[in-house]
Amino acid sequence: MSRKPNSKSSQRFVMYIPNNLREEIENWVDKMGITLAEFGREAFESYLKDIRREERNAKLAETCRIFEESNSSTYQEWQEMEDENWPA
Repeated sequence: MSRKPNSKSSQRFVMYIPNNLREEIENWVDKMGITLAEFGREAFESYLKDIRREERNAKLAETCRIFEESNSSTYQEWQEMEDENWPA
């Protein structure tokens, strides 16, 4: 992927893709009645959202794992205190 300088506030990306993928994209664009630029923006936006969602889910899973370990540890400590006849 290369960047071409552009005088506008955004930059243009140039990607080289296999012919079969290009044909599939062009067919989709024609079918949907959108431009290649719109397709590209939507595709990249969707891809980035998916990556962010995966990162959030991984962080959430790690947080849940840590909480579960902490919760199990606390429960075990309470069980040990009850076994030692500590008042509840």
